[in-house]
Amino acid sequence: MIRVLAVLTILGSLLPAQLEGADAVTLSEFMASNTRTLAREKNLFEDWIELRNSGGEAVNLEGWRLTTDPSHLRGWKLPALTLSAGAHLVIWASGKDRRDTNSSLHTNFRLGSAGEYLALLRSEGSVATEFAPKYPPQSPDVSYGFLPGITQAVFFASPTPGKANESTLQYPGPRILSVFHSPQLPKPGESVTITARAAPLSSEITNMTLHWRASFHHETNTIMAESGVGVWTAVLPGEAAQKGEFLRWRVTATDKGSHASQLPVFGNTTLSSRYFGVVIPGNSITSALPIFELFLPSQQLRRANSEQGARGCFNYSGEFYDNVFVKVRGNSTAGFPKKSHRIEFPHDHPFRHPGPGGRVKHTSLMAEFGDPTYLRQHLSFWMQEQAGSAAPFHYPVRVQLNGEFWQLAMHSEVLGEELLTRHHLDGNGALYKAVGTVTPDFSSTGGFEKKTRKQEGPEDYLELAHALNQSGRQKERRAALFGMMNVPAVINYLAMARLTQEDDDIWANMSLYHDNDGTGEWRPVPFDMNVSWGFSFGSGQVQARNDRFRSHPFFGASNVGESQGVNQVYDSVVEVPETRSMLLRRMRTLLDRYWQPPGTPLAERVIEQHIAALTNQLWAEAVLDRAKWGGTWTTPQNAAPEEMLSVGVRELLKKFVEPRRVHFYITHSVTNSARPIGITDADNVGVPTAQPSGAKLVMSEIIRSPGRPAESAVTLQNPNAFAVDISSWRLTGRVKFTFEPGTVIPSGATLQVCADLKAWRSSPAHKTEFVVGNFRGSLEEKEKLSLKNDRDKTVALGDQ
Repeated sequence: MIRVLAVLTILGSLLPAQLEGADAVTLSEFMASNTRTLAREKNLFEDWIELRNSGGEAVNLEGWRLTTDPSHLRGWKLPALTLSAGAHLVIWASGKDRRDTNSSLHTNFRLGSAGEYLALLRSEGSVATEFAPKYPPQSPDVSYGFLPGITQAVFFASPTPGKANESTLQYPGPRILSVFHSPQLPKPGESVTITARAAPLSSEITNMTLHWRASFHHETNTIMAESGVGVWTAVLPGEAAQKGEFLRWRVTATDKGSHASQLPVFGNTTLSSRYFGVVIPGNSITSALPIFELFLPSQQLRRANSEQGARGCFNYSGEFYDNVFVKVRGNSTAGFPKKSHRIEFPHDHPFRHPGPGGRVKHTSLMAEFGDPTYLRQHLSFWMQEQAGSAAPFHYPVRVQLNGEFWQLAMHSEVLGEELLTRHHLDGNGALYKAVGTVTPDFSSTGGFEKKTRKQEGPEDYLELAHALNQSGRQKERRAALFGMMNVPAVINYLAMARLTQEDDDIWANMSLYHDNDGTGEWRPVPFDMNVSWGFSFGSGQVQARNDRFRSHPFFGASNVGESQGVNQVYDSVVEVPETRSMLLRRMRTLLDRYWQPPGTPLAERVIEQHIAALTNQLWAEAVLDRAKWGGTWTTPQNAAPEEMLSVGVRELLKKFVEPRRVHFYITHSVTNSARPIGITDADNVGVPTAQPSGAKLVMSEIIRSPGRPAESAVTLQNPNAFAVDISSWRLTGRVKFTFEPGTVIPSGATLQVCADLKAWRSSPAHKTEFVVGNFRGSLEEKEKLSLKNDRDKTVALGDQ
């Protein structure tokens, strides 16, 4: 792969001594990967941007903007403040959007360490400083900015936030503008030419050195020859690396003043790339799956299978990643011979994977060793995502280790900030992993852990846990659900989790996210769902209809199943009649959309067809995987590797998918009079019949708050004798809002859609239980509103 550090175009002069007034204010320095350099309150490290006024007069920054949008149409607007002559202003690029001039300022965006567009715009819209088309990859704890009289940005190994850049303790060396190699994919035995482009910074360049190594062998130094103005080259011999091995290199430059620089920058030994590199192709491999290549020193293989971890290299689709960290992942599964692993990529070179979303710094390879189908956890995450929950990606890949087949794995997103951001949730919110039973004593068999917002304690979690832990007190639990939780997201998650018979979220792996700085609501986030679809480490038996074990639609609530299986979110939702009605209606919607009634032709069945497609895709690797790693007590013991997958899938379909379909459509249908309707494991829960396609609602009230537009709202009423699922329905007109998956209005109940959910709930005048937000637009001017269903048919009108 050719990896280039581009020369940046900086628009506008940056000669501080010659500029005055607004022209003297520039974006002088920034750090896009701050892990230990500059801490704000509570010892939290955030990325930052520094503005500098190099002129002789103060400048009012009101209306100035910072943006990562190259169209310049949007940006974060600075508040009314004055930047004195010669002063510096540090702004946190945290995404928190804080403009109070009496405290630290925070942009509404974050900075990408892999490189992106960044600009400072004056109040009238002209460009003060611009990094276009984007700044280069940023190494952790190394800043990027300008020195007086130099129009090109440089890296600062000793950052100077709040101070003049020329005061840096480690003056930058020559600017290494790019490093690339050719041929891009060298053949075995073919020499590789490394080319570096560089320019002097403060004095003439005296030396350019290529430091290279083959695979994990010792480093060799080669003096690069100047082959043109600002161009240096060196050749790596063809015999340096054999096929299937790899070459790595870095470049250093020194000037007459003994100032040195290097590329990659390597600012943090554990979070940065040390080398560029390329893999010499080995034996040709064909696969229907993406092929990930992992390289680890032989002496560190044991460490990679432990919490200690190991460092190596990674290659996918011709892109080479250096200094990658690999360690074991999982609790009970860590004892299996084939293990799951967590992988951490350098911050300056995140992983460009073939799945959804952009590049990622943290990811994992799930072994799925105990599941004879490899598919159960994938199916759970896939169906949660299809239903609209914030589920991790989870797809099959072939993994090679040091040139040899290692495993069939599921490339799985880890629970953290990157997952939240991909699903448009605020990464600054508190994410709690494996909260178990959601009790104040932190009871969990999955290892309770706070994943984000770690500078704060678990007080917000304790508030929620105390509010939900009031068994038998419907009024208090109802207030907790509707006042503290995103009810549609809760209903959506629980409905699909029960359909797929997720077991471990009852006492272990339920994970919760708190939107602290936004709506203030809580929601579940799918995580670690390998014990699902009838699969159990404990029993070894696939079960789909045993209501006294784990198959009941209300499993997780009290009076259902095992005594230890009481989760307070499940219990509260089932105990409160309104949320129980929502849960049952959402179950029926998801049943009709994905499970489909018994008797549906096989070619039309969504689940069976998805299983067939995935099975065909991973078949070859599954055979290799079972031959290499063997089976467990969950794998058909008498089957050959070629038969294990087909037998396992046949068991999944025969013993779980079809029985589960019957269990919900017939056994627990409201039309089944053979069992009484109730909430114990001896009862029929009463899954409703299909929702009529022409179900209508009433737009009963338009609430306008003159002087307080944030407290405006639209009231919807359900006059039907049944609950109505309005997931993905839309309000249109002057107000626009799309209802989140899982939004259900019980029979006879109302739902209010407000302009600002946080403001609405903080007002003592509003006592409505079920409220959602935030809508776009305004109710100040009269205009007809329409409510359209998911088929784009108008089902309610409102006249302001």
